Amino acid sequence: RYVFSTGPEIDSMVFSGYTADGYKSDSVSKSFIWFYPADSVEYTPDYDSTVFKYRPSVIARAENNGIFIAQNLKPIPYRIYAVQDKNDNQLYEPGTDQVGFIEGTYNPAEMPDFAIWYDSLRRYVTAEPQLYFRMFTDVQFRRQVLSESARPLQHKAMLYFGAPRPRITNLVFDSIPAERVIVDPQTVGRDTIALWFDMPSESLPDTIKGKITYFKHDTVNRLQEVTEELKLAWRLVETKEQEREREKLERERRKAEEAGEEWKEPEKPNPFAYKLPQSGEINPEEHLTIDFDTR
Repeated sequence: RYVFSTGPEIDSMVFSGYTADGYKSDSVSKSFIWFYPADSVEYTPDYDSTVFKYRPSVIARAENNGIFIAQNLKPIPYRIYAVQDKNDNQLYEPGTDQVGFIEGTYNPAEMPDFAIWYDSLRRYVTAEPQLYFRMFTDVQFRRQVLSESARPLQHKAMLYFGAPRPRITNLVFDSIPAERVIVDPQTVGRDTIALWFDMPSESLPDTIKGKITYFKHDTVNRLQEVTEELKLAWRLVETKEQEREREKLERERRKAEEAGEEWKEPEKPNPFAYKLPQSGEINPEEHLTIDFDTR
């Protein structure tokens, strides 16, 4: 083992610790320990992004038994993180790599002494741990943002968020009363939300305008309350059959007007009409048959 220094002296402080699986309590072997000088990183309690934004000044690696000995440290406070680098790419990947951290900063010069010895059976140096890391697999981070809004149907709109459980504080539309808007989450995490407009078709404009206020991640991944405009446009796209039926009714209307007769548009079939059997017994253990009138 060779040690080089770019300054007049070689840093000589030492740290020891243990990395263990937080769920099984088994040791996590070959994990990396990253040391960051406390005064060189920005610390945000709500969202600690140190392992994503900065390079560690010192890196140690745990042995098969989870024990690590970090050498050549300065006598200064450090923020310390443990990462199980499964892909061996020196990057922390949430959802794939295990991670462990300890709140606060630690100065090796202020830590108690520890014993260190050579394990002749396993053939590596081991030590009493000064620090204990409980490793866990974090959920992959997703930035909260309203990524898309759409209106696939005249009475239905969709909101798509970048992360689960969006915190929505206000949702208003210019032409629709709040009690006429039905919020229908489509997923367990509520990152996809359907909005149903309980209004007559003739009362709904082609473009529904409104505003949504929710908590969105800013550029440093902190949740901030923001208000954004909503424009939900919809246009009827006729099928060939609907087009032929419309043209047929239009011809009949013109013909009636030319003849001086009053023309009334035929009643449209009720899509919710149904028929139930009027006789016979109903067996609760068998399926109940309902016929819908689709004429």
